[in-house]
Amino acid sequence: MTGNKIRCINADGTGLGAVCFLKADTHEEAAFVPLLAINDPKRIMFTAPALEDGAYILQIETWFSSSSMRLKQARIIDYPVTLYVGARPDDGEDDRPVIE
Repeated sequence: MTGNKIRCINADGTGLGAVCFLKADTHEEAAFVPLLAINDPKRIMFTAPALEDGAYILQIETWFSSSSMRLKQARIIDYPVTLYVGARPDDGEDDRPVIE
């Protein structure tokens, strides 16, 4: 994921903030990401956890600011695209390319 001021830190700045997948229809937490491979102010990279078929929203909670001071309140960032695992509900077909 790329963006601006998205480094994922917790309130005291010493650990990882929250990165999770929410079910798109209920906004319930479906899976938590415990480790980030890259955690920069403009880029976050991680291995997605195993998820059941369905639609998900990626959510990041961070206290990061561009200055040396952390935010007074956590910033919640929802990735603006719904992520699908398995078939998309609109057409019922698998949209992955076929390799022959």
